[in-house]
Amino acid sequence: MTEGNAFRTTSFISQTLVSTSSTSKTRLPEPVEGKTAKTHCCYCAMQCHMELQEFGDGSVEVKPLEHPINKNKLCVLGQNSAKLFNHSERLTTPLVRQHGKLVPTTWEEAMERAVAGFKFLKFKYGNATNAVYSGASVSTEKAYLLGKFARVAFKTPHIDYNGRYCMSAAAAGVNKAFGIDRVSTCLYQIFPSTT
Repeated sequence: MTEGNAFRTTSFISQTLVSTSSTSKTRLPEPVEGKTAKTHCCYCAMQCHMELQEFGDGSVEVKPLEHPINKNKLCVLGQNSAKLFNHSERLTTPLVRQHGKLVPTTWEEAMERAVAGFKFLKFKYGNATNAVYSGASVSTEKAYLLGKFARVAFKTPHIDYNGRYCMSAAAAGVNKAFGIDRVSTCLYQIFPSTT
């Protein structure tokens, strides 16, 4: 690895993680007392820790929390994640197709239809017809349970997660910069690096 590659990598990371002084809030009303939640960001596998604060008008503010993973910082996606809560195009109820159109339904009916569809495919084409596809932001424990669900409940060998697709560009970049297609360190260990 050359010094230039290390500089570009560190520069990219420091530009991606932003300071705590800029939090994401869509409006400026009074906070709702007791309406805070400590959680983690759902956008990527970093699982940055954050706190959500609800306000009287329904808007939500996102604040980064101190943690070894994100060091009290959030990237642009994490900072702006609250904007999705009240977005006009956000789905707030399950939809099912009736006569070629998507119409709102209950969670019970949506689940019954999903189960019926999975069972139909399983009995018509076999266990391996169904598959489980996960997101990169699931914890190790959730990934384990999802794997068990796929193998035990669905009896399918087909389980994957979006990392194969969305992280392929990152793996290619890391491979070009460092000669290996995976990162085995934390971001905070890169910042003091001089090589």
